[in-house]
Amino acid sequence: INNLDSENKDRMFANLEGAVYGVYIEDELITTITTDISGIGYLEELPLGSYKVKQINPSLGYKLDDKIYEIEITNQNKDIVIDSYSEIIKGNIIINKYFGSEDDYKLEDGAIFDVYDINNNLIGSYESKDGVVNIELEYGKYYIDQIKGIEGHKLNTRKYITVIEEKD
Repeated sequence: INNLDSENKDRMFANLEGAVYGVYIEDELITTITTDISGIGYLEELPLGSYKVKQINPSLGYKLDDKIYEIEITNQNKDIVIDSYSEIIKGNIIINKYFGSEDDYKLEDGAIFDVYDINNNLIGSYESKDGVVNIELEYGKYYIDQIKGIEGHKLNTRKYITVIEEKD
C-alpha cells in the first residue's frame, strides 16, 4: 500500500506514517497493514483469493480514506500495489474583529493579521473585510499576530491555535 498525499505535498505537521489498513475476506478482518515513515505498508504471503482493503485509522493529520479497494491475488497477479490518497485535515479560522467601547462595539475593516506556523514561518497576511477574516489552515500549530488596526486602538495580542479537525 502506498499512502499518498492527495495534493502531492510535503506537510509540516502531518505525515503519512502509521496509517492502518484492514484486509478482509467478505466482512471478516483477517489482518492489518501499517504504513512506515515513507507511507508504504507491506504484507507478504497472503494466500490466493479475493480481498477487500480499507483504511481503519488515518495517518496523523489526515482524514480517513473511506474507499474500499477490491483486489484479487492469482498465480498470474501476485504483486498488488494499492495507491491510497489521503486528504489533509483543514480548519477554517474565522476572526471577527471589533473595536470600540464595551457599550458600542463596531466591526473593524482593514485590520491585518499575520499567521505563522509554530516554527516562525510566515504563512500569510490577512486583512479584515467587513470586520471578518477567514483563513483556511491545514493540520498543525500556528500563531496569529495583529500587525495593523485603527490608529489609537490597541492591537490584539498573539493568539495560538491548533488545527486538529475539520471545523470552523
